[in-house]
Amino acid sequence: MNPEIVISTKHLYKSFQSSEKIDILNDINFEARKGETVAITGKSGSGKSTLLSILGTLESATSGDVTICGKMSSQSNTSELRNHHIGFIFQSFHLLEDYSVLENVLMPAKIARKSTSKGSESHNRALLLLEQVGLSHRTHSSAKTLSGGEKQRACIARALCNSPDIILADEPTGNLDRTNAEMVSRILFENAKNTNSTLILVTHDQELSQHCDKSFHLKDGFLHLVK
Repeated sequence: MNPEIVISTKHLYKSFQSSEKIDILNDINFEARKGETVAITGKSGSGKSTLLSILGTLESATSGDVTICGKMSSQSNTSELRNHHIGFIFQSFHLLEDYSVLENVLMPAKIARKSTSKGSESHNRALLLLEQVGLSHRTHSSAKTLSGGEKQRACIARALCNSPDIILADEPTGNLDRTNAEMVSRILFENAKNTNSTLILVTHDQELSQHCDKSFHLKDGFLHLVK
């Protein structure tokens, strides 16, 4: 039996209307299975981040739908879908700069209305995740004091806080030097393997995309399977 499909799209379109209609995504048919690692590549402005936002229900398609763990986004509470099934890693981090690293990592649990008090399951998991990404010594530091590599590792811990089925990563190594990029990549792939979760990443890094089980290239609004 094939592993279950955890996220898919069928005939997905996205367009914007300014002085004229601009088609961004055309008839996107995509699926990723449990435990799979998937790369989406393409030139800047090709719509990669838009596609990732739609997969994560942060943005709506013009037509078509996204199915996440058997639930269609158009027929579901999208915030609940995100809270229970998806973790996000952004290139620009989106950390709350004046909060501690631990408070940032716990934010998804707070949004999901889980207990985050000391000794709670979420609190203990956050501490474990910070240890796994090498940030135990920064637990109570303000997020604004972190280096770029540390911020991205904090973002990974935050994304994993609610044990999501799917991790969506937008250029997770794009702003990092080679050493930090390799560290972040290793953490992402090890997590996918160890938790049997699905990793979908948008990247310009061909080496990173080659490490994925499956790779797509987005060009002229169409998604092409590379491998």
